[in-house]
Amino acid sequence: MNPTEAVQLTGHPPVARRRRLGWAVATIAGFCGLLALLGVLLTDVLVNLAWVSAILLLPVGIGLALDAYRNLGHGITGRYLVARRGTIRRGTVALLRDGVIGWTVTSSPMQRRAGLVTLTATTAANHGAYRIPDIGLAQGLAFADAAVPGLLGQFLERDEDDEVT
Repeated sequence: MNPTEAVQLTGHPPVARRRRLGWAVATIAGFCGLLALLGVLLTDVLVNLAWVSAILLLPVGIGLALDAYRNLGHGITGRYLVARRGTIRRGTVALLRDGVIGWTVTSSPMQRRAGLVTLTATTAANHGAYRIPDIGLAQGLAFADAAVPGLLGQFLERDEDDEVT
């Protein structure tokens, strides 16, 4: 039985969608802004190309950002933990839970402001580490603890409802 087909993946928080939309719009704005600047300095053709590019690329970028958000997910099924991410080149990984030898929790300054982290499962197999980007902090820590009980649990604080904080 294929573990990637047997699992219901848990989505990531809406702020992860906002991050992807922000990156898409910023990238397109930067490209079109550069074209417009070059157009002002060199030729009016580039100015026209800049606004036409913005009109054409913005819906494509937003669509890809929303698709990237929809493809973010993680879950546990039997002996496997499953993680998915990507849009044009979507990747799904199924790791044997017994094979995970460590967890790394990192966050950029922008992720910290949004309450997100990148959770990395370390394993001795294949690539050595598998990332789960833009997962909520409490959600990610609870997932890591459930996926490999005892590995991360000793470092976590729990509230009175036994939820990770």
